Formats: sequence, structure tokens, C-alpha cells
Amino acid sequence: MDAPACKLFTLEEANALIPYLEESIESLQARVKEIVRLKRELEVLNLICGSDLAHDNPDFKEHSEKTGLYHQLIGEADGTIREIRQKGCLLRDVHTGIVDLYCRYNGRVVYLCWRKGEKRMAYWHPIGEGFGKRRALSEENKPANDSNA
Repeated sequence: MDAPACKLFTLEEANALIPYLEESIESLQARVKEIVRLKRELEVLNLICGSDLAHDNPDFKEHSEKTGLYHQLIGEADGTIREIRQKGCLLRDVHTGIVDLYCRYNGRVVYLCWRKGEKRMAYWHPIGEGFGKRRALSEENKPANDSNA
């Protein structure tokens, strides 16, 4: 199950998600780092062992354990990404923690744009444009409180 069909967030709803997003992305980044490390170790073991990964190979147990952990971490990371999407958020970049959320702003649907570490939703950009085109939310034009499409 993917994201709800175009959930429009109010600024208050989006800001309320920040602690969840911070925690989820922190966890996801740690898993990705571990996945990359394990992948490198498995590549080395594959080079050392070649196709000789029989049970009597001394590296078999290590390879088997690391392969299991690697697949477990990938499953956990996928689950976290799915959970973020189910909340209506669009995870744009795991490494920098960029997330977009739909909202109504100045009479049109745009993305609220947030990056891990920011304390509140303070930026937006038009749909079809990315992080590099984000603009500050103005005080006089806050996103609409109507979260229905």
C-alpha cells in the first residue's frame, strides 16, 4: 500500500509530523549505512570464496550470517519507507532526509518541503520542481487549513 491519494496537509499537521520524520529518517539512515557496509563485506567474501561457499568452507558461516542480516536490514528499511509514504509523505532523498508533503498554498496545491534537522515546515516549492527551487513560506500567506482536496 502506497501513499494516500494526494493527502493535503495543513501547516499544523505537517509540523506535527516532524518528530516522527526525524526519528524515522535517523533510523533509516543508520540502516542504509549498515546495508552499504554489509554489501561491501559480502562483495569481499564473494571474491575470496568465489562459488565455493559449501558448508565446509571456513567463510560459509560468516557469509551466511551477513547475508541474512543484509536482507533483514533491507526489509526493515523498505518497511520504514512504506510507513512514511502511508502517512502521505514523499521521501525524496534518504541521505539528506528531504521530504515533500502536499498542501494548498496561495490557492494552489504545492509541496511543503522539509529537510532533516529543520525544526518546522518553513519552505515550499511548486509540484514538478525540486529542493533547489524551494522558497520560504511567507507569514501573510500560510498554507490553507483546509486539508481536503
